[in-house]
Amino acid sequence: RLGYNTIHWQQWMKNPRYFDFLSYAYQDAISEPDLHKVFQDVPEKGALLDAVVPMLFDDLRRAYPDAKVILTTREPTSWLKSYENYVASCWLYHWSRYPALWILSHVTRAFRLGQLLRHWKLLPARSGFDLDLLPELSEVYRKSDEVMYGSWQPTELHVEKRLRYEEHVQRSVPSEQLLVFDASDGDSMGKLAKFLNVLLKSDNSTFPKLFDASSVQIHSTHAQIVK
Repeated sequence: RLGYNTIHWQQWMKNPRYFDFLSYAYQDAISEPDLHKVFQDVPEKGALLDAVVPMLFDDLRRAYPDAKVILTTREPTSWLKSYENYVASCWLYHWSRYPALWILSHVTRAFRLGQLLRHWKLLPARSGFDLDLLPELSEVYRKSDEVMYGSWQPTELHVEKRLRYEEHVQRSVPSEQLLVFDASDGDSMGKLAKFLNVLLKSDNSTFPKLFDASSVQIHSTHAQIVK
């Protein structure tokens, strides 16, 4: 509704270049990322979202100093409860509980079955969700939390780390480039539209909810980088 092309968690995982970059970055194998090269296909009206942004926040600020930043937040107690539910229900945090999948993943990797099936056009293009990349995918899920909060298992320290990150964002970004947004406190699409200088064609009092608690179970705190 705002006219922006967004890179959310699904896109981070599906795009092989993004996924490979994150896999290396979370292993501290990239000291000075060339973010203009990484995000070369992001259009002019583009926005980066989700758990990846905190890891890259300072690098993103240096690469895109004029970008607007939307810091999404939420009441801490309900947020932590949602996060606990999310981690408990997301099997990718606990994929080692499924030994058959673990074995199948390593078999497909050893025999390069995914590569062969894609060559015969029996599988879609490579992505981070491929079975032979299951160990790396699970590691990315865990590392995205460990880098942000110190652990992938939610504790009260998650709230402390989250608030510390919010303070860092608010200190780092000029006020005219920053919007603090809390949908749970009544912030609306109109507030977003005004910040982004976008004219809404429909009612701006409602906020679109694409995912309910049963499918996502989390509204985390992340600064969204908007070109």
